[in-house]
Amino acid sequence: MSTSTVILPTQLLPQEKMWRVLIPASAGCIMLLAAFLPWLTDPVKGNMMAWRLPLDIVWQFHVDVVNYGVLCTGCASYVFYITFAKARGHNDASMIIAGLLCFVPLLLFLLQYTCIDIVASTILAHHKTQVLLIQERYGYGAPADRIKLQPFDVNATTVMGRLILLVDQVSIGALLPLVSAWLLLDSGRRGSRTMRRIRDGQGTHRIQSWRIWLTVGCVTLLLFGLGPSSTLCEYEAKLLLSSGNYTQALYWLNVADMLNPGLEQVPSFHIERGQALYFLYPNQQSDDSRIYLAWVYRGQRDYLDAYQELLPVWQTHRNESWTVSEMSTTLEYLSEYTKYLNGPVVLRPAHDDTALRWLLQLTLVDSSNVYGQYQVGRIQCDLHNYPACAIYMRVTLRLNHNADIQSSAYTYMALSDIGLGDYASGRNLLFQAVQLDPSYRNNTAREELSGLH
Repeated sequence: MSTSTVILPTQLLPQEKMWRVLIPASAGCIMLLAAFLPWLTDPVKGNMMAWRLPLDIVWQFHVDVVNYGVLCTGCASYVFYITFAKARGHNDASMIIAGLLCFVPLLLFLLQYTCIDIVASTILAHHKTQVLLIQERYGYGAPADRIKLQPFDVNATTVMGRLILLVDQVSIGALLPLVSAWLLLDSGRRGSRTMRRIRDGQGTHRIQSWRIWLTVGCVTLLLFGLGPSSTLCEYEAKLLLSSGNYTQALYWLNVADMLNPGLEQVPSFHIERGQALYFLYPNQQSDDSRIYLAWVYRGQRDYLDAYQELLPVWQTHRNESWTVSEMSTTLEYLSEYTKYLNGPVVLRPAHDDTALRWLLQLTLVDSSNVYGQYQVGRIQCDLHNYPACAIYMRVTLRLNHNADIQSSAYTYMALSDIGLGDYASGRNLLFQAVQLDPSYRNNTAREELSGLH
């Protein structure tokens, strides 16, 4: 007959009494703090708090109530519970379980943004591209990124590309669960040695809970294993496409689509399927084969032909995110690059107003494109069309929460007011631009402001 171990307070050293309560309590506080800190920094939307990041487990299951803030709060509540129970002789194995539990939010976060929610990663990549394009037009330095990326090199079509983007945009809140988990696991390891030292040798009572853990593991694998499985199927399809086995590639793409329906909203998936359809049925043109041809033309820097291939697809699917994304990318290329007669494709000069046609089309395709709104405003200011410049810069301010872009937008709104003769309003706007630029990068606003004194 086995008896439960009872830990007497007198059997513990003073230092052991302290860490048995203080360390798990600290871990619980850190976990709770993670629920109220930003986990992700969207280049356009700004900091995304844990409460604003819904948990995505594929099959289009989005419930705002189930988010990373709730997960962190639940983990913190369990840690506080075992902290209270530790003083009453609770088994130290629960400390190890709590430490492993604190890993769960971070693991789900990484899994979601690399393998499951491909749509969110694609949007994040597009926002990053827009901000990088705007920064190149400042005329002064921009804040350094964690990982140096070029505008059109931001890639969300591969797991590695999504991971690089996530590392560049991750915030402090996502790292705090690591600290909590380390404290709890280390505390559980130390506590296990203490328990072995003070046990009475009569054994302990263990509850056989392997069936429960097996059930939980199977359910978890079913819910969260679909995304990685879809990623593996898509990777297999890419290998088959590169070897010319288009029939099998199309099969694996359909399997990937079944496992993760969100792929239907991602341009790269339609490009891959379009490649298979283009070579399997060369006489049957489809939307996917057109988007594949546009992608090929864009790789050859033939942006105008790419636009012409995409135009009928966009006209048919104006509200589909994958057509809007692909059309926007092509128009961004057309806005940034130009081709002179019998010459190569080159980057447009800084004050080239011939890009206005493509930028206006970009704002028509995607009115939320910050780069398009900002660049149209810049060109309108250069053309001395000050009322139009002010309108587009106000839209830029409304669409984004990036302080550097806001500072630049206020600067051009001020220049517009000054150009219209409203010096008082222009000066106030310049003060706002300077206030949003504590790092003293916006030389345009400061030089203009100094000339108004």
